[in-house]
Amino acid sequence: MHVPHSPNRAPCRIPGLTCVLERLLIKTMRAIHDMSPTGRAAFPLLLLSYSIYVLLCPSLYHRYRIKTPGICHEIKIYTTGVMINSMYIVIFGIVSAFISAVSSNALHDAVRNGSMFDLKKALRNCADLNPKDENDQTPLHIAVSNGEMLLTNILIEARVDLNAKDKNGDTPILIAVSKGEMLIAKKLIHAKADLTIKDKNGDTPILIAVNKGEMLISKALIEAKADVNVKDKADRTPLIIAMSKGELLISLALIEAKADVKVTDENDRTPLHLCILAQGPARSNTQQYRELKLKVVAALVNAGAVIDTEDKFQKTPVQIAYDTKQKDIEDLLTKSGSTSNLK
Repeated sequence: MHVPHSPNRAPCRIPGLTCVLERLLIKTMRAIHDMSPTGRAAFPLLLLSYSIYVLLCPSLYHRYRIKTPGICHEIKIYTTGVMINSMYIVIFGIVSAFISAVSSNALHDAVRNGSMFDLKKALRNCADLNPKDENDQTPLHIAVSNGEMLLTNILIEARVDLNAKDKNGDTPILIAVSKGEMLIAKKLIHAKADLTIKDKNGDTPILIAVNKGEMLISKALIEAKADVNVKDKADRTPLIIAMSKGELLISLALIEAKADVKVTDENDRTPLHLCILAQGPARSNTQQYRELKLKVVAALVNAGAVIDTEDKFQKTPVQIAYDTKQKDIEDLLTKSGSTSNLK
């Protein structure tokens, strides 16, 4: 950076203070210019103002020195210089703040309008990449809420805050999972978004995904090492939720991920109880669903599920299988060592 210099500057009797001040201002200008897009945007105004100061200040200094030379007048000129320098720094701060505010609004507007071009332009001119609107939502929140995959990618590559919370306490990953945005959720997962964060209901992303039956998102979270034994406010784990909803594929993935198979729900039912009772939507009576259920029961047994434990209705898993006429499951449990009385 080249700062204009006047060759007519008269020697000062207190050069140390003046030089230190001017060098400090120049270094500050350089630092601000290099630090942020906002600094670069406002820098020409600061440079122009400082150039005028450099050109005018020596003439004032000569006039005072020629007419009434003396240290007192030189101190006055130096004091004036301090005030002028300070004024320019304040002006620069105000201009920077204004440009930053405009750029922040531009970020939100670009995302709301779905404009990739405007978003990239706003990112170049904005110092704050995580501005919040009236709902405390950042541009990333809005991009995720609107299902804007490309805009989400751009923001993630710009290294925005992946874990910022809006006024509801939701982060982008919580929004993506709750809306079933599988591709966006996977992108956030790969970008290392916090998978332990909880929403206002106390649910983590994996609890939300399982509750909504989002199999692909659930598997992505499991592969990313999300806690498969985390509990919601009702003390239910993802496996209990999946079994109670008849989501057998999700249940199988959780079992393979070493989820606790001995945990119980409010009725003292284990995942094995719930699996036998499971009825999938409109497909529970199909041969394919019955075969899948048998596979999940076998996986539970192999994972160490207790076969003869009773729920609060004094029913064991094999008794439930007997009562519901699921002969294949009944036979499997009997062969696995069940000693429950079926009479």
